[in-house]
Amino acid sequence: HTETLTMERGIELLGLAVGIDNLRAAALHKQLGYLDTGLGEFGINLGYTDAEGGLQSWKERCGCLIRPLGDYEPH
Repeated sequence: HTETLTMERGIELLGLAVGIDNLRAAALHKQLGYLDTGLGEFGINLGYTDAEGGLQSWKERCGCLIRPLGDYEPH
């Protein structure tokens, strides 16, 4: 798990970006203890090179969630 690897490195706070339209992902992460930072929306540019060598790219509006790891116990 990302949480375990993060704590092993002495980091006590983990953050991630979740697409504003991805309500299921936001709900899942909130169930896992992630909190909305209240920083508002921001945009990210994403992309990859497909099998034919073409660049596929898109923009996404996101929100930032954080999780304090002091109470984290691996499953």
